[in-house]
Amino acid sequence: MKYFTSKKDKIVCKKCGKDDVEIIIRVPRSTDGLINPKPIIGIKCRNCNIFEELEEEKGKR
Repeated sequence: MKYFTSKKDKIVCKKCGKDDVEIIIRVPRSTDGLINPKPIIGIKCRNCNIFEELEEEKGKR
């Protein structure tokens, strides 16, 4: 993670140093109604308003 780090049991923003973060799941709308687009999962700092998308697991298929 570029903007966030973990300390003990908490995820902390590197910019402001606070643990006031939330997990965001954004689901884009389908343009044709047939294909379900992939959701975007990430972490957002409520203080700095920085959003970072989480990477998918490398071993996941």
